Amino acid sequence: MFPGTIVLTEKSELCMRWIKFLLPVLLFSLSAMGSDIYFKDRMLFCLKRDVPKLQIAKNSKQGVDILNNARLNKLVAKYKAVSIRPWLTSADENDVIDGVDLSRIYEVVFKTPYNNEELSAVRQAFNREQDVHSTELVSIKKVAGNFQPYVPNDPYFDRQWYIQTIGADKAWKLWGDRTPGDSTVLVGVVDTGFDYLHPDLQNVLYLNPGEDVNHDGKITAVDSNGVDDDGNGYVDDWYGWDFVGSNQNAGAMPDNDVRPPNAGNGQVLSHGTHVGGVIVAATDNNVGIAGISFRSKLIFTKQSYDNDYNHAYLYHSYDGIMYCAKMGAKVINCSWGGEGGSLYEKLVINKVTNDYGAIVVCAAGNDNNDNDEKHFYPSDFDNSIAVAAVTRGDKKAYFSNYGEVIDLSAPGTDIFSTIHANAGSYASWQGTSMASPIAAASFVLLKAYFPDSSRQWLVNNILNSADNIDDLNPGYAGQLGSGRVNVFNAIAHYIFPSLSVTGLRFMHPGDSVEVNPLPGDTLRLRISVKNAALWRTARDVRITVRSSSPFVSFPDSIIEFDEIDQGTELSPDDEAVMVISDQANYEPFELYFSLSANQNGENPYEAEAETTVDISLNQTGFPTSGSGVETPLAISDLNGDGQQEIIGVDDQSMCFAYGANGEMLSGFPVNVEGYTTMAPVVTDVNNDGRDEVVLLNRAGTFFVISADGKILTKTNLDEPIYGNAAAANLDDDDEPEIVFGSMRKKLYVLNADGTEMSPFPLEVSSAVKYGVAVADLDGDGLAEIVFITSDKKINAIHADGSNVDGFPLDLPDRGIQPPVVFRENGQYRILVAADNDTILKIDGSGNVAGYVAPGSKVNSPLGLADMDGDQIPEIVFATEDGAIQVFTSSGNSYPGFPVQTDQAFEAAPVFADLDGDGVSEIILNSIAGELFILKENGQIIENFPAVFNVSMRNTGAVADLDGDGDLEVVLGSSAGVYAVDIGYQAGSRSEWSTFLGNNNRTGDYQQSVTGIAGQEPAITRQFELYQNYPNPFGTRSSYADNPVTTIKYRLAAPARVELAIYDIRGRLIKNVARSGKASGTHSVHWDGTDRFGAKVASGIYFYRLKIKTTDGSEKQMQRKMLLLK
Repeated sequence: MFPGTIVLTEKSELCMRWIKFLLPVLLFSLSAMGSDIYFKDRMLFCLKRDVPKLQIAKNSKQGVDILNNARLNKLVAKYKAVSIRPWLTSADENDVIDGVDLSRIYEVVFKTPYNNEELSAVRQAFNREQDVHSTELVSIKKVAGNFQPYVPNDPYFDRQWYIQTIGADKAWKLWGDRTPGDSTVLVGVVDTGFDYLHPDLQNVLYLNPGEDVNHDGKITAVDSNGVDDDGNGYVDDWYGWDFVGSNQNAGAMPDNDVRPPNAGNGQVLSHGTHVGGVIVAATDNNVGIAGISFRSKLIFTKQSYDNDYNHAYLYHSYDGIMYCAKMGAKVINCSWGGEGGSLYEKLVINKVTNDYGAIVVCAAGNDNNDNDEKHFYPSDFDNSIAVAAVTRGDKKAYFSNYGEVIDLSAPGTDIFSTIHANAGSYASWQGTSMASPIAAASFVLLKAYFPDSSRQWLVNNILNSADNIDDLNPGYAGQLGSGRVNVFNAIAHYIFPSLSVTGLRFMHPGDSVEVNPLPGDTLRLRISVKNAALWRTARDVRITVRSSSPFVSFPDSIIEFDEIDQGTELSPDDEAVMVISDQANYEPFELYFSLSANQNGENPYEAEAETTVDISLNQTGFPTSGSGVETPLAISDLNGDGQQEIIGVDDQSMCFAYGANGEMLSGFPVNVEGYTTMAPVVTDVNNDGRDEVVLLNRAGTFFVISADGKILTKTNLDEPIYGNAAAANLDDDDEPEIVFGSMRKKLYVLNADGTEMSPFPLEVSSAVKYGVAVADLDGDGLAEIVFITSDKKINAIHADGSNVDGFPLDLPDRGIQPPVVFRENGQYRILVAADNDTILKIDGSGNVAGYVAPGSKVNSPLGLADMDGDQIPEIVFATEDGAIQVFTSSGNSYPGFPVQTDQAFEAAPVFADLDGDGVSEIILNSIAGELFILKENGQIIENFPAVFNVSMRNTGAVADLDGDGDLEVVLGSSAGVYAVDIGYQAGSRSEWSTFLGNNNRTGDYQQSVTGIAGQEPAITRQFELYQNYPNPFGTRSSYADNPVTTIKYRLAAPARVELAIYDIRGRLIKNVARSGKASGTHSVHWDGTDRFGAKVASGIYFYRLKIKTTDGSEKQMQRKMLLLK
């Protein structure tokens, strides 16, 4: 038994058994309501995992105060927040997914709604707050079936989230102009008692007509005659029966008053009032909550003594079941139970089921037990309906019992309902006690809509129409019944079809090849539509398509076809036509579908559906699915196969290595046994000719991992490590050492086997939070170690542990990013971003040699790239105000910068010559998942930023993953790894293409300038395939007047040649050369047609050259080109 469970006993003269009364601890309740796609008066924000949960209090200005976070408190005051509360009250610190701590998500409600632009600005303000992990808008989910809900006027209706979850509000709407529900459908509740004097529970009890002597519909002196007028054995049982009476010390003295005078300690005697309120609380009465049954009448039996304040034991409860059934209750709720079950009890259930047609709905139990192994009664009797509890997200509640014996699930956490008026009137409780009446009320509402239906029909219908939740509960598949109850489905599938859009295909006019949408495309849109099984046939179906994007239009937006039978999926011949502007960015957009059917019938159907369409350059195999990424990424050919791998650590503490096709490298992932944020160091640490992966988790466990995923070294230092490590040679051997600092004021230098290099570790003056840079500052062939300590010092230490002359140097404020180094006029310079909105330039002797003053706090690590070709790198970073900044080393703002955005950044910029013009582009991803690529003049390149709508807090990397001559930008996100195929022929220049410049993470610009990974020097080849020119080409390219491209190749010797064009799926488009050729340079032209002469679609194409030389050897080479029409 877990804390909060109340135990009841069922007593008789012969035996006493324990019955668990299924009520865990009380909780507060949340809910959200609204219309359109997103709420305009609220948003969600998530704290970082190491930020304390918020302490929230109301203030005197009708607002809220955050007591333990001054910065956030200032923010919520600025935007006039009136409410802040946890979004998921059942989540705790163990509920972490994709790096998001669900228990640290808060919903903030503002005093007045904002428009879209204002709400976007508010969201960005929260994103820039350093304690905030991410933000989201509060979306309104829609089902396939656009049935507007009935919204009653009960003031607490918005706290009854469970009503929307089971579709009861939409079911009420099915009554049309009539009042929902049916007062002649009777429901029984057997429980502790019922506060019928509660303002929200008056006039909901069923009046026994046999005791209403004068049949005036009310109880008067005439009726209070002390006579059993209806002969059922209960005198004056006008509104149910109290089977035990008031005094447990005096023994059972039944009476006709089902109301306990008070709630008891811990509101134990309010249990029945809470359960009953879920089902029958007066609806549309401008008071309190709404009962799910809307207006059914309640037969209540009281099984607890009035003065059993501490336990609320139940007595004679099966007698209560029988009473309710004989009084005419067609549904009886039992929110209690125990492990013992007798033959007599089973016979009672069978009797009321078979002879009285009652449906007995029971709580399954709160012990997290498997009821197949440890039965719980009455829920597990064959003729009972056993109900398990689920959360808002349809996950099994942590306390709920389960098993194949379970029939159905229902919401059972944070259930807001009535309690005794003298104990507060309303409260949120959780338990299968709460799930059971939600299921019971669904049976009642279904019976009200189909009053002539049989018991078995009702049971089959509710069970068959439940929403399957096995995918959300893979550990309990088949053990939570047929699913989570959905009373709307139970009613509506006899009236309407249920149409959903199940597939989309985009094709160019005159072409049947499916393509990915790109800017400038005109596309045929063919959809697949399904009508759910067991729903009505859809006739005269009409679908209208529209988009959320101003760059997407529909010259033909209507698709029509005759009918879709239940359980059938069709893809009609009729198609829509969609045009994407060439000004569209690489970002997702929404397509909305308005579906209608049976418009000439008795029950016309209308529904809305939506889907997200990506305009993207994702590399095949990406994004990867699974866990979020917690570290900057590295790119390296780990296994020596000529292909690059992407290395990082996810939020499950697994080190991954993905190939260019998105598949995991053999031997990976590897568990690094703890939360890890350090950028992986990837280098050959043991001189075996292959790179290894070096990592430290935040608990200080040091790992060296081989290319095949074997752990070569594991050393537990028991030190908190927050900053990066670097690899550099600090002694006279050929192997690099690993350098890093700890939060406990130590500086470490480790060998590859985990042993310490003398004289390290060294005690330093304060914590080393931001890692180290390493560079040979004095030219002696050994690296010096540069690092910031939390006591506002910049340090430089020789490999022998001594200070470099002039160091440590006191800083004007604390350093807030890793230091980086570069050479200027032959001398090393150290750059330190400080918390006073400046970047200090420090020379190798500890002198301040200059400042950069961006005017706002530096929010990202620094990046270095030579933008102007003077051999001295510029300094690139993002600031707190959302600006991308570039400064020269002399402290001057670079022409064209800053570039202002509406984004917040934490990732560092990386650089590469993406388009082959000899100058590196700036590549930077925002927290909200937008990828910016900027030229050296500050211009954002066409169709960017690309938008991914996932959180991207860490630094990516750039490389030619697939060896096709163009570059891919790889990015870590909360949803996995993205690889963006840029599509232009890259230049040979690469500088600072990954976090801190290189995979050794030295932070030294001189070590970051390399060639592009994956490019083979042409001189070593027997033949050469050149990049086509122009590229891109086509009517929408810069060479629109010449929509033909030229492909050149060179042969070192005569050979048989085959040159062919393929689409992105590898399908042959056209052979453009197939013959013997002499040595030398040759060229062919391609005009964008296939082998049949038809124009092909816009997109990425490959051209592949195969040669067969006179000695019989065969070789091939492939490149990529982009056709824009």
